[in-house]
Amino acid sequence: MFGVGYFKSEPTDYLLIFHGKKLARKGAGLAFYYWRASTSIVLIPTSTADTPFIFKETSGNFQAVTVQGHLTYRIVRPEATASILNFSLDPKKRTYKSSDPDKLAQRIVDIVQVNTRSELQKFTLEEALRQSGGIAESVLARTRRPGVGGHGHRVRRAVLHFHPTDA
Repeated sequence: MFGVGYFKSEPTDYLLIFHGKKLARKGAGLAFYYWRASTSIVLIPTSTADTPFIFKETSGNFQAVTVQGHLTYRIVRPEATASILNFSLDPKKRTYKSSDPDKLAQRIVDIVQVNTRSELQKFTLEEALRQSGGIAESVLARTRRPGVGGHGHRVRRAVLHFHPTDA
């Protein structure tokens, strides 16, 4: 039929369906018919995602440290995430209308970097290299605190490796 579309999401996709400006339906793994002219679909993936990172920081004795690692996170409050970033979808192409979904991983890495910086400032370079496991646990605990970031995500795992940076 003209103007009517069908959309089926995966079980790990959380949808917000708007008719005009009004929220009509929400939930995970929905399948529905919709009126193309007036319906907006917001799709927030709730499966786990892995993100590698590398950044440079400074230890407590002002030595350059390269921090390399990866983190695993999951969106646990999809509506909070959708209120901050634009996850609107082009239902025909199944692509996002903006680049905002790609920004989420970098924002979470930025939170990890700020918490890593705070922890590294407490140690000399030698201590940081010896205690990297403990620092990683502390960074993960700080990142998991309620209200940190406010993006509706939960970091499940963070692996950090510290290396002295060559001058």
